[in-house]
Amino acid sequence: MGPSAELANQFSNGIFDLLRLPGALLGDLGELIWVSVALGVGVALVFRLLVDQPRLDLARDRLRAALLELWLFRHDPVVVLRAEARLLAANVGYLWAFLVPLAVATLLVTPLLIQIHGRWGLQPALPNQPLLITAELEPGADPHMVLEWATGQGAVLPPVRVPAQNRLVWRVEPAVPGHLVLALRCEGHRAEVPLLVGGTGEGISSTRTSGGLAQLLHPRQKALEEGCGLRQIEVDYLRADSGWLFWLSVVSLAAAWAVNALAKARAPRLPRRPN
Repeated sequence: MGPSAELANQFSNGIFDLLRLPGALLGDLGELIWVSVALGVGVALVFRLLVDQPRLDLARDRLRAALLELWLFRHDPVVVLRAEARLLAANVGYLWAFLVPLAVATLLVTPLLIQIHGRWGLQPALPNQPLLITAELEPGADPHMVLEWATGQGAVLPPVRVPAQNRLVWRVEPAVPGHLVLALRCEGHRAEVPLLVGGTGEGISSTRTSGGLAQLLHPRQKALEEGCGLRQIEVDYLRADSGWLFWLSVVSLAAAWAVNALAKARAPRLPRRPN
């Protein structure tokens, strides 16, 4: 799964970088709005293309018929029970019509949402401000590991061991801004820990893992080498203010609604039957 996950992450990184490129000149908020519009339009187009509209209309008509039947024959228990069974079947049919487009939209949107979280959901570290770096060890791995600066400078305090969780925790205080790198030496291996200090407009991935499906959740990081005794390394970046999530939700929903309304307005209308 490792090479496949890395290839998928490279593809996801490239697509996201191309997607946000037109909005890069609009500032941080403008770029977020641009990406949100693209997200909403993409999801709306997936549903418009893949939803079986006649099947959906039939399911909706069956729902209405079952609800009317419940109301009209509410004093007859036998008819009500039968209507409830038909209502349940109509609900299942209605949801089933959305199953394929929902699955496709989920596969397309999930990597994009992971990228969005790394871009706007995390804040870079600040110079002279402490943060924690946690290494989760494989069972039986040598706990005597050394964390030091590869590029950059600042304080690196001795690790705190958490034997119950098989972890080592370092307190780090970077002294300069930029794209810094820490090196964790373990069992003859050297695992690099990228650290973004200061600045904005970067996609942050806080965790390096040993590979597998978990690697898909951290597209901006490479998998750890086998045999280094580590399961994952995590940098405790601060979470950004939740305002970005508000704009993402509102703008993407508005864009999806606009696409759907435009598609309905452009759809051919059947002529009315004469009375």
